[in-house]
Amino acid sequence: MCTTSFRSGAVVDCATCECKSCVTPDRASVPICDSSPRPVSPFYLNNVTKTCERCTAANCDNGIAAALGCNGSGQCRKCAEGFGRDANNNCVAGTAANCLSVDGKNATRCAECKPNFTLNPITGQCAKCPAGCAFCRPANPTVCVACDEGKGLVNGVCTPCAASNVGCAACPNDITKCVRCVKAKPTDRIFYVLGNSKCVAFPLQG
Repeated sequence: MCTTSFRSGAVVDCATCECKSCVTPDRASVPICDSSPRPVSPFYLNNVTKTCERCTAANCDNGIAAALGCNGSGQCRKCAEGFGRDANNNCVAGTAANCLSVDGKNATRCAECKPNFTLNPITGQCAKCPAGCAFCRPANPTVCVACDEGKGLVNGVCTPCAASNVGCAACPNDITKCVRCVKAKPTDRIFYVLGNSKCVAFPLQG
């Protein structure tokens, strides 16, 4: 069962009432909820007209019930994934480039960037890191702080691990010193074990 009526502002809109619909009976000053069981239908209480209306806003995050979609102004409470707010507070597709996820409060900003890009927390834009760089500084994308696998930083540039260190997967601080070896594949005949900053090869048995 749900709350039967909206009184003295105790309930701000119909979405807080888990009912099938909300109606305004004759001679009633406030809308009331139909006590029919779930599922909840997409109605909300309009803040201006004080009547129950269907939520028609696009790209809302409806969660488990469509009635959760709209606020009292008929706009989305929360945007669906991949959408953010525009200047009119509507949910629209994200417009920023190289986003992995969109800032739900602003369609022009990213919340997370694609690999090899860094997010500027002030502008909300994704800037590309230098070649071979996995992570770079948000305030200065030209400065790399961590390289892709198989590379290490040499004077700020991502450089392949030393050719003499065969089987090295990571050499972050010194390309001559390995900290992790590559994992053997099912088709490999050898596997590598790290020892004294070097990858030592051993034959696979069988």
